[in-house]
This record gives sequence, C-alpha cells and structure tokens, in this order.
Amino acid sequence: MFCSIIRNNGFNYLSCINCISPFKNASMTKSIYPMLMLQDKKLADLAEEQEIFDKSKKLVMNVRVNLSESESESIDQEIIESIPIEKVPYKEDQYQHSFNINRNHYKHIVGVKGTMLQKLCSETKTIIRVSKKKKHVVIIGSIQKRIIHAKRRIDNLIQSSNNKLSFTHFISIPTNVSEVQQHFLKFKEDVLINCDKEATGIDKDMFQKPEKLHLTICMLHLLEDTDQRKAIRALNACKKEIIDPILQEKGPLTIEFRGLKCMERNSTKAKVLYAKVQEETGQLQKIADQISKYFVQQGFSRKEHDNVTLHMTVINTFYLKKKKQKFMHKNFDATQILKDHENTYFGKINLSTFHLSQLTAKSADGYFEATAKIEL
Repeated sequence: MFCSIIRNNGFNYLSCINCISPFKNASMTKSIYPMLMLQDKKLADLAEEQEIFDKSKKLVMNVRVNLSESESESIDQEIIESIPIEKVPYKEDQYQHSFNINRNHYKHIVGVKGTMLQKLCSETKTIIRVSKKKKHVVIIGSIQKRIIHAKRRIDNLIQSSNNKLSFTHFISIPTNVSEVQQHFLKFKEDVLINCDKEATGIDKDMFQKPEKLHLTICMLHLLEDTDQRKAIRALNACKKEIIDPILQEKGPLTIEFRGLKCMERNSTKAKVLYAKVQEETGQLQKIADQISKYFVQQGFSRKEHDNVTLHMTVINTFYLKKKKQKFMHKNFDATQILKDHENTYFGKINLSTFHLSQLTAKSADGYFEATAKIEL
C-alpha cells in the first residue's frame, strides 16, 4: 500500500491508492504519520540488508578458491560435528548453519555500509545473511569447513563487541549481614564527621548502600535469556567442580574485613575505596580466581588481571555520578581517610552463598536481584 500526506485548503489529507477517501482530520494525520515514518524506516532497513547481502553474494561468486591447507587443518571433524550444519533445500551441493545474535552485535558483524560482512564473505568463501529484525544469521557454503571458519570469525567479532558493551550481571558474595552493616555505618559516620569535606572532596552519596555490600568475583555480559541460562549452568558447574572440592578439603571459610585500600595508585585522586579481605587459608582467592577464569572461558567475562582483586567497596564516586551528573569526572583525596582507618574492623561473614546478580535491579531486601544463587 502506498500512502501520502498532502495539504490542501488548510487541511491535512491522507491519500492512498487503495483508499481514495481523504481524511480531513489533523489528529488522525498526526497518529498515522509516525506509523508511515516507521514503515519507511523498516523498508529502508530491509533494503539495506538486501543490498549488503547481494554485494556479499557477488563477492563470493567471483572468488572460487579452496581453503588454505593450514586453515583446513585447524578445523577438525570433531568441531564440524559439534555445530549443526544442514543441507540447503533444493541445493544438494550447498550447506548452511543458522544461529541467533543480539541486536547489539549487528553493527559489529555487518560493519559500516556492510564492509565487515563483505570482508567475512570474501575471506571465508561463504554467503552470510544477517537480519537485524529477526536477530538471525545464516551462513551458506559449499564446504562445511568454510561455514565453521565463518562462524568462528563471527564469534570473535561478537566477543570483541562484548568488550565495548556495558556489563549486565556479576558473580557476587553478599556481605550485607547485620554486623558488617553496623560497622560500615559507623565508618561512614566517622568519615563524614571528621573529614574536611571541602578539602577532601568527599560526599555522602559516594558511600555504598549498606544493604548492597558485597564481594565481586567477576563482571558478566549476559545479553540474552539464553546467555543467562548458560551462566546459571556455569555457576552450578563451578559449585560442583571448584567450590565444593575446595571446601570439602579445607572446611568452611570465614571472611574478615579489616582496613582500607584505594583502587587507584594515587590516593589524592581516589575514586574507589574498599575494605580489605582477610582470609588466612588463601582458599577464597583460589575459588575466586578459578570461577573468574571459568566464566572468561565461557565467553561471558573478559580477563583483566591474573588474579581477582578481592574487595568490598565502601566508597565509589560512580554512585555520585548517577545522582549528580555535574560530577562526571569527580575524584577525592583519600589520604587522611586511609590513614585514619588503616586497621578499621568492618566485621566478618561465613562463606555461605554465591549470587548471579543483576547489575541494575534490586530485590525486596535491597540487595541486587539474583538471577540465580547457590547455597553452600
């Protein structure tokens, strides 16, 4: 259906080749016009996808060479069998593999004006179609190994793009027991009373909420429901393969929090202060490192350091940013705070649970909403 809006004698008209009657109704025009604009955008997106696909297909049709020997050897039969590849209907010499993607990954796979997708097609000798609307990718090729190679390349692009996206979840150990909350609030009160706020730049909104006190094991990208389900399975696997064996050998762990440390090297330009973790056996560090490594291997996290920095954040300028946008680059002088609270006791907990926490949602008790949790 083709529609157009015209203006005549002071009235807005909607004319359509399938609907000759004009509407002398400005409000109707206002409601219909955005719909037409949206429809035009959808058609434009489809046209762009088709154009990119046609260019990619043309590139592949013009290049008929086999995989290099090294490329072929890198993809063994076991890998081929692990990825579902089916024959293309009505084309016995063609194979295809399809899978879903997140909308956030579309631009990274396609590239500016389709340049990345065309490059992928040319270098892997496959035809790749990416639908932004359906969040779907189809790889077509005459040789299965080429399809696997293309899938690997796309997986790498997705992993790379994840590093540019905001985190959605994290693995945490709640530390918000009553004892820890009370010691934290006492620390907060002391800092706000005794520190020169103007000289240090400290602000009451920089402090963590007592009900959200926690240890962070690793940050995660879980963009789809399928990612969350896989992460839940991964957390359960960590319990079985990592946590339980260590605790069975060493027994229950008690974690104490004492003293302060600055996340930045220069304490005069601090952004994060955290309570230091005291755990004599070293098993908590071992558990944290292995869990973090496991989630990196699963593609849900990224490796930033060899070891997890065990910390319970008590002050973070990021909390201030959310309330006061003018302090986007604010830091503070933590020198005196670190000196005054070098050995401050923040309480202790018995290690009893791990959470797969949602970064932007909270539960009824004020802690981060748990997508899943494991009890020890």
